[in-house]
Amino acid sequence: PASVNQIKAKLIHAGFYGREAVGMYMGARAISLVLATVAVVLLLPWAIAGGGGMLALCMASILAGVGIMGPDQLLQARTRARQIEYREGFPDLLDLLVASVEAGLSLDAAIGRVTEELTRRYPNMSVHLRVLTLELRAGRARKDAWGGLAERLGIDEAHSLATMLRQAEEMGTSLGETLAVFSDDMRAKRMLKAEEKAMALPAKMMI
Repeated sequence: PASVNQIKAKLIHAGFYGREAVGMYMGARAISLVLATVAVVLLLPWAIAGGGGMLALCMASILAGVGIMGPDQLLQARTRARQIEYREGFPDLLDLLVASVEAGLSLDAAIGRVTEELTRRYPNMSVHLRVLTLELRAGRARKDAWGGLAERLGIDEAHSLATMLRQAEEMGTSLGETLAVFSDDMRAKRMLKAEEKAMALPAKMMI
């Protein structure tokens, strides 16, 4: 079902890759709702009694909100943290790929070499790169393997790279040149973001 696939995609973006992840997520949501319901029911007599009615209602509302939204908020927080790592590591990934391809390695071999270099600094991204390497070794089409990587990372940069590599393969363009152009573009975007943060810093310091 589409809903199950969407949940799987959300869990993968948050770093939960196991087959049982969907079941555990649904179970956690159910338990959270049950606990919130029990807490609200226990608070109702206090609210009805009138001694601390408003406080009890506020606490009940907070607990209900945590029960309903808590698991999804945790997933979103993990996803944001990982996507920050992916965006920070993507320009480094491209630079190393360009250097490896220009040194004479094939793109598939370069991925394995680059993964080893990035493991310490970007461990979460390295997990996805290892999956990409295994898929390529297993014979999956390159465009499909890179498309799968983009889906797992969930960032625009990965989708753009997958599209560029697919187009380069279909049109017979040099992969090395394609990676070099894309790497320069990523470097320019990184500098722009750094300049934006630097320009916003004085205003933040004044506040």
